[in-house]
Amino acid sequence: MNQKITAFLFGLLGTILLICSCILALYFRQSSQQAALYSRLAASASHFDTGELTGEGSLLPEREELYEQNPDMVGWIQIEGTGIDYPVMQTPADPNYYLKHDFEKHYTDYGCPFMQADCDALAPSDNLIIYGHNMKNGSMFGNLKKFTEDQSTYEKSKYFWILTPEKNYRYEIISAYTTGVNSDTYTLFKGPGEEYLNYLNTIQGYSEIKTEATELTVKDKIVTLSTCTGNEATRFVVQGKQVNAEPAG
Repeated sequence: MNQKITAFLFGLLGTILLICSCILALYFRQSSQQAALYSRLAASASHFDTGELTGEGSLLPEREELYEQNPDMVGWIQIEGTGIDYPVMQTPADPNYYLKHDFEKHYTDYGCPFMQADCDALAPSDNLIIYGHNMKNGSMFGNLKKFTEDQSTYEKSKYFWILTPEKNYRYEIISAYTTGVNSDTYTLFKGPGEEYLNYLNTIQGYSEIKTEATELTVKDKIVTLSTCTGNEATRFVVQGKQVNAEPAG
């Protein structure tokens, strides 16, 4: 009887090890595939040199091919020094589609950065909200958390770019912090006003890092980059205000 139990336990252990090995193999395969995909997209769409971050950014003409490949693409996000260099998608009819699909619409746990369905990328809205996964390997928005882990990350990456078919927008980081999943951080506004100004002052006060951002006004437009924290009740966000916009091309 003891031999049967021992054999059963060894068999069960072997099965568990085999399943775990398959899961790990699948994870690393998916990681490699996604890295290759977005590296290829970045190379074909944007050899974007921010330099001292004082000039205008631009996508190469090849970007038009990406919009033709997938019309869900509304722009491109790039944060120097973080590895964040991805297309930004938007699907109003299915808001969370790119939570589990890549640029080529293949199912993947990595997803692809996507804009909230009721935001306008071209206007743009007063608060553009973009979501991305916090991947353990640092891909997608996995490196956003470095802004609060090390002040030097901010010192090296005070700005980020949102490139669209119409214009290239440069944003100055004004805040980085952990917030509740249903917090006022995700508030959208129909237009400038006192409520919006109070909001701007509030989110700047939330920041867990010291920034050089100047006083905010009702004319400022912001972008909220949001990712998960491992806690279902919270999210980590980095927010920036638009400081200039240049014609694309």
